[in-house]
Amino acid sequence: VVNFSAFNAAVCLGDAPRAKAALSSVHNVVDGHAEPRMRWIVSVIDTFVATMAGRFQEAEQLANASVDLGTVIGEPDAFSIYASQVYVIGTFAGRYAEILPVIDQVLASGEKAVPFRLAHAIACAVSGRIDEATTVLDSGRSDGFAAVPRDLLWLTSIVGYAVLAIELGDTAAAAELFALLEPYAGHVAFNGATSQGPVAAYLGRLASMLGNHAEADRLLHAALATAEAFGWEYHRASILVCLAESRLRRTKAIDEHAQRLLTAAKHACEEHGIGWWAHRIDALRALSTAD
Repeated sequence: VVNFSAFNAAVCLGDAPRAKAALSSVHNVVDGHAEPRMRWIVSVIDTFVATMAGRFQEAEQLANASVDLGTVIGEPDAFSIYASQVYVIGTFAGRYAEILPVIDQVLASGEKAVPFRLAHAIACAVSGRIDEATTVLDSGRSDGFAAVPRDLLWLTSIVGYAVLAIELGDTAAAAELFALLEPYAGHVAFNGATSQGPVAAYLGRLASMLGNHAEADRLLHAALATAEAFGWEYHRASILVCLAESRLRRTKAIDEHAQRLLTAAKHACEEHGIGWWAHRIDALRALSTAD
């Protein structure tokens, strides 16, 4: 029996040892197995694992093979899962301009899932299309984010709104989203195909925005421990940058400690091709040399 749910549950709970053991067990059963759908599910998981480890070229190859197999066997979710994984790979690498058309295609096909609308809005915010991003955030806030379906994608969606609020600097939305996410501080936002990593990372960024600096640092360090336990290099680099940003908010300077955090993050970005956070590091370091 292949127990995919054991792997999914371990990731959601931030339990790295159990997740690794569960994945090993899955491969022991499935490797060489002839059943196509089982092989497709494993290929989706392997794409996720490679992406989180910062092996983006390998992840893209796995995603392409996965969607090919899913299409051949008539898997109805093959393209939407492929699109979501390509989006994550592209955003981790900082290629927002390249992936916007992919999300546009998914939305044009009639996809209604909230995470896809949020993925598009986040890409818009980062790409300077602020009005489009703000419209999506304001729409979510209109009912306190109550319209987000309470399903497998709920946590993914609320974290997506948090990222949008952070990128737009909306502190009112940040306060509402912090309250919604706080009960999940020990969890990982994972929907079976993609993950935004430890929820504590987003709570830490929201707390920093709101001026709760001690809480921000506590949450960010907890998130860093989870990322390191799993070997999630993108999230490790991003959390190190967020710790430096939090220190900047607290001390009003990029001091020696913040510089060390940025140096460690920069090394990870250069090793794995993490483009977006490399850009943020350069922007923060520019502040330390500005008059």
